[in-house]
Amino acid sequence: MRNFILSCESTTDLSYSYLNEREIAVIPYTYIIHEHVYEDNMERNPDLMPKYYKMLEKGLLPTTSQINEASYYDFFEGLIQNGDVLHITFSSALSGSANNAYRAAAAIRTIRESSCRSLILSAVQEGMDC
Repeated sequence: MRNFILSCESTTDLSYSYLNEREIAVIPYTYIIHEHVYEDNMERNPDLMPKYYKMLEKGLLPTTSQINEASYYDFFEGLIQNGDVLHITFSSALSGSANNAYRAAAAIRTIRESSCRSLILSAVQEGMDC
C-alpha cells in the first residue's frame, strides 16, 4: 500500500487508464479554440478528438494557458485531505505552471501551519537530453 498520494498534470505521457488503475490524480491543462475553453481530456472523452481535428481543418487553432495558482490550490486541498501528496510537475522551462504549483503549495503550508500534511512538488529535470 502506498503511503502518499501521487499526482501530476495532464501533460504526462501516460494513458488515463494507467493513471486511473494506479489512482494517480491528474489536474488538467486547458486550451482555447474560438473563445471556448476545453479541458485537456481527449482520451477520457473520445468524442472530443474528432471535434478537435475538425476545428483544426477549419483553421481554428488552439491556444493554451498555464494552470493558475487557485486551480492548483483547490486541487491540492482536495488531495491533502486524504494523505501526503507527491506532485510531479511539468518542466518550469516550458511552462509557468510549475511556479503556480509551488506558490499554491506554499500557501497551503502557511495556512495549515503545523497541521499540514506533506505536500511535495517535484519538477521534471530541466535540460534533459532526449
